[in-house]
Amino acid sequence: MNNSSMYSSGSSYSPFQRSMSGILGGAGIGGDNPAKRRCTSFGPENASCLGETGVDQEVFSFLWTVKNYSVLSEMAMIKSPIFTGGPKTNHGWQLVFYPKRKVEDVEYLSIFLRLNDYGDGVDSADRAVKATVQFYLLNADGRAVRTFKSCGTSGANTPLEFKKAGNMWGTNKFISSSDLLIPSHKIVVDDAFKIHCEITIIGALKQKVINGGTAKCSPPVEERDKKRMDRMAAELGKMFTDSIATDITVTTGKESFKAHKTILIARSTVFAAMFDVDMREKEMNSLEISDFDGEVVKGMLEHLYSGQTEAMVERAPELLEIAEKYNLPSLKEDCEYSISENLKMQNAAVILVLAHTHNAPYLKQKTIDFINMNRDELLKDKGFKETMKAHANTGGFVDLYLSQSQ
Repeated sequence: MNNSSMYSSGSSYSPFQRSMSGILGGAGIGGDNPAKRRCTSFGPENASCLGETGVDQEVFSFLWTVKNYSVLSEMAMIKSPIFTGGPKTNHGWQLVFYPKRKVEDVEYLSIFLRLNDYGDGVDSADRAVKATVQFYLLNADGRAVRTFKSCGTSGANTPLEFKKAGNMWGTNKFISSSDLLIPSHKIVVDDAFKIHCEITIIGALKQKVINGGTAKCSPPVEERDKKRMDRMAAELGKMFTDSIATDITVTTGKESFKAHKTILIARSTVFAAMFDVDMREKEMNSLEISDFDGEVVKGMLEHLYSGQTEAMVERAPELLEIAEKYNLPSLKEDCEYSISENLKMQNAAVILVLAHTHNAPYLKQKTIDFINMNRDELLKDKGFKETMKAHANTGGFVDLYLSQSQ
């Protein structure tokens, strides 16, 4: 007797399977619902098309320092400088505050945001900008002591509509004038206080439809690109660290490192020129860098091969200098970012000189912005004043002066 004639029910399931099906109410094995029997997955691999819907958003912020409050508080209204949004929108915005607006017999500091212009020269009566807004009143430690946001009944930030020179949005009762001046709150210090405004522009809907199936299960393009670049950096880095098929020696006089001419030529126009003309390096397959120590030269080479180096933590200023000398834009850019992240009151003047000397525009502008933001405190610092005096005629401090006079 073959297996197909063992059971008289006409089902291909065993008695045990059928009894379990009855106990489970038809779910799972032996149930009547074909979809449930197949345990169908509704993931992207089983869809013909995949759709995505989102919205363009651009977030930016503005920190407003209000000085000479004792004088300004006697004025009816004060406007901030006009500030622009991010690179996509570039709208012009302005904060407006009323120092002593009376509400229910209590004086309050009132704060509002208005749209000054669209940033593209195109005006229309029907045109509006959707945005969410948050105001923060900061104390002397930079912490928010008052917050106000455009929230709806759910408590979430709700988009508002702004029109040029039209409606303003804000609150009449941001903080009472008396609370503002309580010394223990440390809000008004040296007759000044700060308001931070964060704006999120809500743009157009973004729609995207792509083919489904197993192709969608592949990682996103950005993720694949990053993995590819990381793998390439690791492989090139191994060629340097393990001295694989090297053809040139880079020496400081005390330390030597094996490298590859093709890498040096590809990554630096200065190195390319050195090997292209009749120079000693071309003939002897050696390159001497005597004005930097071994750690800096090794860090430079590591970055040439892999795009990173541990020397960045401690030797970023010297790496910036060697990057400028040998025209290494990627290393120079990373140095600017690293140094700017460590700006402090104690090193701002020195970093400004460093940025100007080695033609680092991003670092220079970040340092100027930092100095302007902390100008009053820095002008009391002896070290800052001495550095400023010693380099008064250099471009860095000239640019700083010009930025303060605008």
